[in-house]
Amino acid sequence: MNNDRKKTDRNGMQCLTFDEFGRRYPEIFGRYASRLLEEDARDGLSDNVYDRRPSFRADFTLPDTADRKVLYFPRAWKNDTVLSFEISRSQRMLIVLEKQAAVNLNFRFVPTTETARVCEIFLDPDSSLEISEQHPDTPFSVTNTVFVQQGTASRFQNTVVSLGGKALNRHKVVQTGSGAESHLYGITIAGGSDRVEHHTVMQHKIPHGNSFEHYKTVATGNAVVDFFGQIYVAPDAQQIEAYQQNNNILLSDTVQVTAKPQLEIYADDVKCSHGATFGQLDENALYYMRQRGILPIQAQKLLTGGFVTDLTGKISDRKLREEVFQELTERINRL
Repeated sequence: MNNDRKKTDRNGMQCLTFDEFGRRYPEIFGRYASRLLEEDARDGLSDNVYDRRPSFRADFTLPDTADRKVLYFPRAWKNDTVLSFEISRSQRMLIVLEKQAAVNLNFRFVPTTETARVCEIFLDPDSSLEISEQHPDTPFSVTNTVFVQQGTASRFQNTVVSLGGKALNRHKVVQTGSGAESHLYGITIAGGSDRVEHHTVMQHKIPHGNSFEHYKTVATGNAVVDFFGQIYVAPDAQQIEAYQQNNNILLSDTVQVTAKPQLEIYADDVKCSHGATFGQLDENALYYMRQRGILPIQAQKLLTGGFVTDLTGKISDRKLREEVFQELTERINRL
């Protein structure tokens, strides 16, 4: 689907510019546009969480040439296939799912220059949104900032796949409704002089919510990869389950991989944990494969591919899942 497409389909899904959407739906546009950006600017957590890293709100001044798009999905809208968009330049996007809508989106970054993207997402009660973000290895840097607000019993999943280059991915999810469920997954393959950063903030503001984060990295050469993640549980946000995991495979002695998980919990009836691991490929597994005639370099590639397979399996659409796995395999073969 072309990123410049303007469409209203027979079921009511709409892809419009900010101006068009504001004229057609002034009440909805006024309720949502820029709200999460403004709330983040007032968020007292920002002073605490981001003192060690760039602020989410540091680069919201986008160029005049930036695309400004709204994806609007009315009540109970459902799509059986993935809606795909290419992002080739800076973009400001607003995504709104009304009650019981279920949507699967894929964003592929193909920048032709340095690109910044800011996206606000609102999920009404009982809605469901799955997003896949693909970052091919390109010479242009990408800054991708996503804010999400989840209503009661809504479900959100985001899988970001970074194949090198220079990318900063920042995802902040705020649960404001009971029974919300959030999944954040990330896969990074980095080599040479690549630099990839993942910053996540998961805020539980209401009781009875779940969140799951899992980020994996394979790095070699002089690559630099950073993961900064925070789970915040507000006072009285009881009955929360929140898990965060970061696993890293280092294929050279010159890579720099950093993990800084953080828990900030102000309720006592919760289950929250985080963890990070760093290591190399299993020598026993490599030896076993060499004993069976598999060349060392091929054994390394097979084990590396197996390391990230479980996260590609989180992508529900079979065709997209196979496409992502194929791109990962090709990138691993070039390490």
